[in-house]
Amino acid sequence: MVLKEEEGRREVTKSSSAKRFPVSYAFSLVGGSAQTTVQHPTRLKKFFDFIEIPPIVVSINGEKTTKKKGMTYEEMKKQTAERKKKLMEVLDEQGQNFLQQAKQEGHEWVTHNLMLYLNHHKQRVLRGELSSGTLKNMYRPIKDFLDTYPEVSAYVPWKRIIRTLPRVKLYANDRAPTVEELRKVVGFMDYRIKPIIYVMASSGIRVGAWDSLKWKHVRPIKSAEYLTWKKHQEIREKGH
Repeated sequence: MVLKEEEGRREVTKSSSAKRFPVSYAFSLVGGSAQTTVQHPTRLKKFFDFIEIPPIVVSINGEKTTKKKGMTYEEMKKQTAERKKKLMEVLDEQGQNFLQQAKQEGHEWVTHNLMLYLNHHKQRVLRGELSSGTLKNMYRPIKDFLDTYPEVSAYVPWKRIIRTLPRVKLYANDRAPTVEELRKVVGFMDYRIKPIIYVMASSGIRVGAWDSLKWKHVRPIKSAEYLTWKKHQEIREKGH
């Protein structure tokens, strides 16, 4: 009996949280990185603002956390937390209005507005203003939010919507720089930057590797060691 009472209380708490804070409750169930938790609310708000779900507060979405002169790290952290809190308050109110209107209008209204929003950004992808990967990331928070409320999203044709999205490129459009390009770039750089460029060009490491790279990882290659290594490489190539 006690367990049943506790389960009943939990269900009541969940239902009340879902009604009062629909967006906060939905995103609390989504696992992911810290970057996901930051970007999901901002991207969902763009969808709500596009289909004109009140209240539309542009200043919160467009506002950025700027470090003023003399501001400490704790003050900047507090400013970021306050901005996020304001954003979630507006989002929860917009989420309530969206779910209420979705129940009144039906799943066709949800599908229509979702397709309008995605088609708008699909045109941006075709114009080269937006990448197909970014468009897919803009779709995810909407899907995560609506999946929490199956009474609204149960009849939305998600498979058909996904098929309309442009395919994400699994390769980058960049290439390795030529020797002439490297010489030209290095010629205009500070002498402290030159070793970084040379190391990255010769080893293939990315920019993020410098965060964990230490002096003990850098070992000079002597001529004898190089010749031994080159000999082993030749033997290995002949063996293959």
